[in-house]
Amino acid sequence: MQSGHKSRKNYLIPVLLLFPLLMIACNAKGVSNMNTSVIKQTPPEISTMDLSPFKGVDCTWQSEDYAVCNENGIFKKMGCSTLSTADPYLSLLEPKVSIIECNYLPDNSQENNQTEDGIYNNGCSRPMLVRYIIYADGDYRLIRNLVDFTQFFSPIDSPEEALAYAIAATGYQPLYNFDPPPEYRFLLDKVEETSIKNTNDGYIVTLYHHQFCGCGPHTTFLTKVRVGFDGTINLLDPVPAFEDPAEDDLCVD
Repeated sequence: MQSGHKSRKNYLIPVLLLFPLLMIACNAKGVSNMNTSVIKQTPPEISTMDLSPFKGVDCTWQSEDYAVCNENGIFKKMGCSTLSTADPYLSLLEPKVSIIECNYLPDNSQENNQTEDGIYNNGCSRPMLVRYIIYADGDYRLIRNLVDFTQFFSPIDSPEEALAYAIAATGYQPLYNFDPPPEYRFLLDKVEETSIKNTNDGYIVTLYHHQFCGCGPHTTFLTKVRVGFDGTINLLDPVPAFEDPAEDDLCVD
């Protein structure tokens, strides 16, 4: 009888040792949305952007949000291959102007892809550089790079303006009214909606960036963006937040 009792104890030992390893493996795959809480934030009120100055001006609008610029048109000559409506939160920028994304596709035959001539790159293997066109006082102005953007929109005097500025300068997205999809794979036990915190020299804005290029998994990262009163931008280390398993087999180049 003693021999049988000892045998059962020996059988239990490897099972008990295996249990923590199984827990680690489960955690490595992500956190269930049932165990993921959302830190809610109240979004600021935004106004509707007036896009009428950009409609019917040498571009062919293929939808409400996207236009292809005609070869000899004014926006093509200003350096826009296409136009896209800007994020609605850019209506919080000061001064108040009409603003639209100006997307520039560099010529692959050129040795220099002019990466310095975009505010950020929204492409993958082929760059698509995002600029802006603003309409103010009856005139159009190209915002070619971050230097142009800072000169026009700084100083940054409010949290709402810091939010708009961070979005425009990085292309990262705010996250509000987030309801964790049950099919998502969560890599944090708490998902923080977009917040804006005051600092001694500016603001820290919480935004999200979806890693679209390459092969899956396509992770969405939480990134905190430091926005100085003078318009300087610094990105803190990104933190993996969540993934959509439906994109695991997706490759984008």
